[in-house]
Parts: sequence; structure tokens; C-alpha cells
Amino acid sequence: VSDHGMSELEPERTVYLEDYIDLETLEAVDSTPNVGVFPKTISAEELYAKLAGKHPQMQVYRKGAFPERLQFGTHARVPPVFVSMNDGWSVLRTRGSSRGYAGLGNHGYDNAAESMQGLFVAAGPMLTAGVEVPRLRSVVVYELVCRLVGIAPNSNDGSADATVAFMG
Repeated sequence: VSDHGMSELEPERTVYLEDYIDLETLEAVDSTPNVGVFPKTISAEELYAKLAGKHPQMQVYRKGAFPERLQFGTHARVPPVFVSMNDGWSVLRTRGSSRGYAGLGNHGYDNAAESMQGLFVAAGPMLTAGVEVPRLRSVVVYELVCRLVGIAPNSNDGSADATVAFMG
């Protein structure tokens, strides 16, 4: 019934990139709670050094150095530096910017956060009634639907084994 959860936000829980770096040296892509950062006039290492460890609610990653469970790889579209806020925090370029502030709530935080979990309910003649399954990754839903309609899934990050508990 959802693909993600929501976290409550407060304006006081906002970090501003301008407090840590000259914004003319970078290009910020996307919006809170995650921002891809591309260097313009400094190196990616200098950019990383100016942001990493500067605020306790702000995680800063180099391309290719993300926690494996986040499955955020090294594709050409992945930025050299990536800023990710802890649950319930926002990041904006400047204090004068409202671009990216999501108001009362937001999603896109670490997928391990309790607040990011969604609810999944399924019923039907091919499913076992009353079964409660442990937390599952949303990519498993594709595997389950393919199984229910009798088609082979395309290659994906899900697991057919994860659907066994659902089936009657």
C-alpha cells in the first residue's frame, strides 16, 4: 500500500551547504534529503573534504564508497560527492532557498530507517491467508506479481525465493 515511509520535518533541522563551502565551486543536483554534488572549480577530493564530517546529521560519500546495502554504484550518473541527511533532517543550498524543502514530511532517507518502511498487504486465491512475512525489499513485489500471473520475470534485484512464503 506504499513504496516508502515518511519522516516528520522541522525547519530547525536543516543544514545549509553555504555554511561549509563556497557554492560557486560546485553544482548541486536534486533536493533534500539527498544532494548530488559535482565540483566546478575544485577537485572532487577538495569538495569532499569541505563537507565530510562537518555536521553530525549529514553523511557525505565519495562515488563508489557508499555502504553496499544502499546499492548506489559507480554509474556515470552517480555524482562524485553525495550528501545524505539523517532521518528527519533537510539540506538546502542557502538559507534563502526554499527549493527542496519538503514541508511537513519527506522520504528518501536511509532505507534501513524505521520511518522509511512501508506497509505491504496482499490477498488472493494463490496466496496463503494469514501469513505474516518478515520485512521485505520492494523489489520482491515484482517477483511476486510475475509469479502470480505466470510469467518469467526479467533480470532484476529481487529474489524468487523471497516470494515462497506468500504462495499457497
